[in-house]
Amino acid sequence: MITKIISPYKMNGAMKIWLIIALVVSWLPFIFNLPLPLHILIISIVTLQSFSFYKNIVLAPWIRFTFVLGMLTFAGIFSLLHYSVEGVISFSLLAVFFKILEIKSKKDIYVLLMSLLFVNSVACILNQSLFYSVWLIFNMSILLSVFVAIEYHFTMQFHKVIGFTIKQMLICIPLMLIVFLMFPR
Repeated sequence: MITKIISPYKMNGAMKIWLIIALVVSWLPFIFNLPLPLHILIISIVTLQSFSFYKNIVLAPWIRFTFVLGMLTFAGIFSLLHYSVEGVISFSLLAVFFKILEIKSKKDIYVLLMSLLFVNSVACILNQSLFYSVWLIFNMSILLSVFVAIEYHFTMQFHKVIGFTIKQMLICIPLMLIVFLMFPR
């Protein structure tokens, strides 16, 4: 029987930077609404992953297990104290942030980015201000820019990726308005 060792997906430096930026930008809207221990855990995940990206190392399974155990402990304590919308959003946000620890293929990056899009959309439950709406559009443009950059293998310059993404978003505005007017709920 031949066993195949699955090596992590090889990412270049630009891809790593884009992913960290996407994670941080997606986390910022939740700073004032979610509990402090969650933010400490998220900061430690992002710091650990940034360090592993910088040193180009793969995290040991026991480190991943420790973080997952911490997540389950936090989720259990938080849900015992008070079960609410914030608890569910905290758990889903933490699960999305743990997804970056197990990237093994390009598909995992797509799953991570789609999960970030979902979590950011769900965040509209917590905050519906005009400032947050503008921030959400900015955040969606960053996440869609990462999708574009992945498809072009991070060979395009930063301003070209952002320009292409904004152009595509502007093309979608008439369709969005028609869908909103035809199907308001």
